[in-house]
Amino acid sequence: MTPFEFLAILISVIMGLAIARLVSGIGDLIRIIKSSNSYWVYSVWIFNILILISGFWWSMYGWSLKEDWNFFYFILLLTFTITLYLLTDFLVPREITPKTKIKDYFLENRKVFFLIQVFALIVDIVETSLLEKEGIRDMPFEYPIVIIALIILSIIGYISKRNRIQEVIAILWGIILVTYITYGILVL
Repeated sequence: MTPFEFLAILISVIMGLAIARLVSGIGDLIRIIKSSNSYWVYSVWIFNILILISGFWWSMYGWSLKEDWNFFYFILLLTFTITLYLLTDFLVPREITPKTKIKDYFLENRKVFFLIQVFALIVDIVETSLLEKEGIRDMPFEYPIVIIALIILSIIGYISKRNRIQEVIAILWGIILVTYITYGILVL
């Protein structure tokens, strides 16, 4: 077993748990969708984080080209993985019932959610820079623009509790992420 395969198993387990948590949140949302307690911004964030996790998981394969591993790389990728899981943990309530006020839950947890998001994006910068340094993958010229935009939106989300701001941030964040990933797939 190569060092990457060893690490990939651990990352896959954690990412699988994160995706299971998001999918469970979707199921819970479907059950309460007719109640007045649903919140579409929350649904957009589930989609956004699902895309973010899927993109990270897909990009992990690039690391399989690395032959010489050290503990720093292991800790970096494990930190990124755990951070993405924590995003799902603060996004999806432990239990959603028709009485759960999703909007209140999201707004009460938004500071930790966005703080973790900023941390994840900073770790992504380190990870992407290392991939380029190792000659595994070139950093697309759009990457700095995208990552800075996502960090700025996350900081605004952390600061503002206003509903309209949260709506705009969720939509813009998703559009930027999906556009970047789609561009990377179709063009690069």
